[in-house]
Amino acid sequence: MGEFAKEFEGTLREVVESWKGSLVHIGGPGIPYRTGIVVKEGLAASLARSARDGEEVPVVTASGPATGRVEAWDGESGLVLIRIGDGAAPVPAGAGTEGLDAPRVGTPVLRLAYPSFQGIEAAFSVVRFSGGSTEWGRRKASAHFQVDGPAYPGFLGAPVVDLAGTLRGVVISNEDGNDGWVLPAGPWRVAVDELAKEGTRIRGWLGISIGTVRLSKAQSSSAGRETALMVRETAPGGPAEAAGVQPGDLILGADGAGLGDDGIPPLRVGRPVILDILRGSERLALQVLPSPRS
Repeated sequence: MGEFAKEFEGTLREVVESWKGSLVHIGGPGIPYRTGIVVKEGLAASLARSARDGEEVPVVTASGPATGRVEAWDGESGLVLIRIGDGAAPVPAGAGTEGLDAPRVGTPVLRLAYPSFQGIEAAFSVVRFSGGSTEWGRRKASAHFQVDGPAYPGFLGAPVVDLAGTLRGVVISNEDGNDGWVLPAGPWRVAVDELAKEGTRIRGWLGISIGTVRLSKAQSSSAGRETALMVRETAPGGPAEAAGVQPGDLILGADGAGLGDDGIPPLRVGRPVILDILRGSERLALQVLPSPRS
């Protein structure tokens, strides 16, 4: 038993040591006490309640304090990319990003946080729940899972790795702000790559109040659907009013696609959307430029 305990302890130490140089501690306005994972040379991914492009944030790496600047932020999921000056290495070789699906219940894993200037903290856990698809800030994820044991904010953004050191997931918050659930590594990496390519994404605002209505037989025949979103009012000076949208307009679709159960799909600031509108018997295509909510 003693030999097994020593071997097991050695395995855990090896995993922690292999990851130590790839984690950073982040703190600052909107980004307090988070762990960041270095995804490529000089670029770390973490989570933030709010962030501004170019904002300086304090960062500590395994080599000591470093300069950090926000490179991109996803206002829906909270994912943030931070450019760091030096002292951190990308995810260790062989770590991979396996796990498009959640690991099986009972899989032993380690959560690796960089909670303070003292260094890395490792929490040994087992997967206690694995679920199917879910949403992460309106982003569809193929799966999710939870691990046992409490998590405090320092573990947000932290990697969850198996005993071989392979990245299996990242600790994130759900839409209710609850901490401690885990997004598998595959969807997380896809989100990181998309954000790095597209830049900051903030949920767009149209400035309209809408409600679902049932169309008349004639309207339904013209629209090819039985329901639509009726514009109840437009915000004075808002994007929709500026584009010519009027109260009473019926929204049938957006960007050439019909409306799903969730209504108008998520919008991004600065990315125009073309609304398919039925006004009386006239079909209109109005381009609206979403803006940040003031």
